[in-house]
Amino acid sequence: MDIGTEEFLAREFKGTVSLNNAKMEAEATFSTDNKAAGQTAGEEMKKALEDGFRAAFEETDFELMETQYGEDDAAKSQSIAEN
Repeated sequence: MDIGTEEFLAREFKGTVSLNNAKMEAEATFSTDNKAAGQTAGEEMKKALEDGFRAAFEETDFELMETQYGEDDAAKSQSIAEN
């Protein structure tokens, strides 16, 4: 028998479920700080991208220099690039 999502959740969690306004009785509620989670995800992605980028040049004749950050300052970035 095929039942709807709302009915399934109501049976499974033995409470009242309303998907239209996202209110339901529940044993536990799980939530995240989306801004903090997004920042953490971004930081981890930056690390993975840098590690992956560097790994692509392993065992080649290219020499990658130390990563230096310009901190969103064009003049600082230019100075770093020139030195």
